[in-house]
Amino acid sequence: MAKLQLSIYQFVLKERGKRAGEEYQQLGVFYRENFVRDEDDLQTVTRDKIYLNFIEDFINLFDNEFRLNPNETKGIGIHKIHPYPSSYIIDGIIKGGPTGIEQEIFNVDDMVNPEGLIEEDKLTTLPYYFKLWAPYDSQTGILMIQSYTDYGVNNLIIGHIREVFRKYNTTMVYERFIPTEIKEQYIADSSVYKIAFLKNTLSRSARERLNPAFTDSEGLEVRIEIKGFNNDPDNFLHSLFTPEHIIGSNLSDLEMNNNDDYKTIIYYKDDQNHKAHASAEKHVEITPTIYLPESLKETSKDYIDYEKGRVYTNGMLDKIKTEINYTPSE
Repeated sequence: MAKLQLSIYQFVLKERGKRAGEEYQQLGVFYRENFVRDEDDLQTVTRDKIYLNFIEDFINLFDNEFRLNPNETKGIGIHKIHPYPSSYIIDGIIKGGPTGIEQEIFNVDDMVNPEGLIEEDKLTTLPYYFKLWAPYDSQTGILMIQSYTDYGVNNLIIGHIREVFRKYNTTMVYERFIPTEIKEQYIADSSVYKIAFLKNTLSRSARERLNPAFTDSEGLEVRIEIKGFNNDPDNFLHSLFTPEHIIGSNLSDLEMNNNDDYKTIIYYKDDQNHKAHASAEKHVEITPTIYLPESLKETSKDYIDYEKGRVYTNGMLDKIKTEINYTPSE
């Protein structure tokens, strides 16, 4: 049974050609510069109307057909889309999946007699929920994309949204976002089962001491893993950092004497064996996979129900707005 997953991305917009560090665009500036139509009165056009113009472009880019990736191995298309201009939200269901490479279809109990063939010009799809929140009065937006444990079209959906902005000489700069509440709950429900020490630069003499075969290998990296334990995260981190040196053994030949000579990675797993890892010094930056409740699936189906997904992610979005200190303007 496929489990429902959710990926969250925080994004900002940047005009092409701007240098690194220069101000990102206020989303409202982007909308007003690019989505006031000729028939709109500049003095009276509302934010809602401008946002609806943006949504129209978002939909039209699909042109009522599947959009394929460059290798034409996957495709996506809009199944249904719902604008909520007063909330600056677009959400809906996108259908997507792999294209056919003459895949045979079998009953799981019979591997001898194929029941059909998925040809090269065919596409198999699953429904994927998405939510785009891009408020007029902020520099920051949030994108949520639902997937399944073994199936996803995140890159295609992100690529499509980036293409909308790219048409207007604007780059969408994004990164994964995990709400603090989810990170803290994951750590509380997990144990530490492995630790790794990473050293990504060794001097020539250290490489030669390790083995003359590595003397000229300037990109040599050293990784030491310790596993075979299962500890509570809080107690483990306390014990780890109590000594002056994280590694008490003499590893001077590998130039790993001091804590800042190497990077320490902590590996976690919860009671469902969901795994994640983070730097020991920045464990709050852990990025566990977000699993959605099974109750969000359609009745007797293995995929998400639009209305249930909409309500649930609205609640998540409200918490994210608080976390990123979003305050709507009047």
